[in-house]
Amino acid sequence: MNICQTVVSVLTLVAMVGNVSCSRERQPTENQDVLVRMGGEVITLNDLESEIARIRVTGRPVGSHKEVLERLVAFKAQVLRARALKLDQSPEVARELEKVLVNALRQHELAQSEAEIAEEELRKLYAAEIAQYTQPAADRLAILFLRIEKNASSEKRAEVHQRMAEAQAEALKQPLHSGRGPSMQGFAQLSMTHSDDGISRYRGGDIGWSNRGTPSARLPEEIWQAGIALKQGEISAILESSDGLYLLKKTDFRPEIITPFEAVRAAISKKILAQNRQKREQEFIARCLALVSPQINAKGLMRLTESAGAVPEGASPAVSALGVPHE
Repeated sequence: MNICQTVVSVLTLVAMVGNVSCSRERQPTENQDVLVRMGGEVITLNDLESEIARIRVTGRPVGSHKEVLERLVAFKAQVLRARALKLDQSPEVARELEKVLVNALRQHELAQSEAEIAEEELRKLYAAEIAQYTQPAADRLAILFLRIEKNASSEKRAEVHQRMAEAQAEALKQPLHSGRGPSMQGFAQLSMTHSDDGISRYRGGDIGWSNRGTPSARLPEEIWQAGIALKQGEISAILESSDGLYLLKKTDFRPEIITPFEAVRAAISKKILAQNRQKREQEFIARCLALVSPQINAKGLMRLTESAGAVPEGASPAVSALGVPHE
């Protein structure tokens, strides 16, 4: 007997019931409420209505009452067959059932509408974290470096100083604002010709941008400080450090830029919502643990990890993090 034949006896009843909403206006008898009996269980009119409502929520076509009932009968027949084979008692099925229950629990206790965050709270977080929305002022420097060995004689030191003085005089003849990198007039050519800094000399002395408050890794700090104190396009005095002589030129300057609140408002709101969700999640787990008061058999756990070859590093702290006491 196929499914259609199975439900023939109830189709007349379905037709009489007609529209699902109409069935709720009457008080049907028990016989009218039961649509199908199979394997000691039943499919009721309420089951059919619930299935129709579930399908509508998914947005899929519902079809006729007869078609929905046929699918319910087929589904129930498979459930009964699985139970007859005791598949519902297998660990895998039990685990899947537990996952379904946990999902239902989380929907029940965690799923809630997230109200819009108050403007005051958004602006408060923006002010507290203004540093991450701020691009600091930055300077771009070019250098000409002449190395002086630590054991250099006074004559050698004087010679290096003379070379740097000549380079400085040549650089000062050029216009103050003359670009940067290899295209920079005068200073770039001097750096490429004379500088002992192997990295920057072929870039016209350019060492790139450095943010205010973050000394350049390329320069001694006192040299860098002198460089950022220059005006844009200005060339420094001859500066001496433990490793040699420096001549600097500030080739560019970028002022501090603060991203306005309105540009990051949505991102801040998203961040607060995520923090609130995380807090609810932690509170939810804590409530669940408190209700069942789990006791961990620490000795049994240790034996298990030892039999596996080694005790995982940090295993005990991970257990303690749950707030679960050990026996």
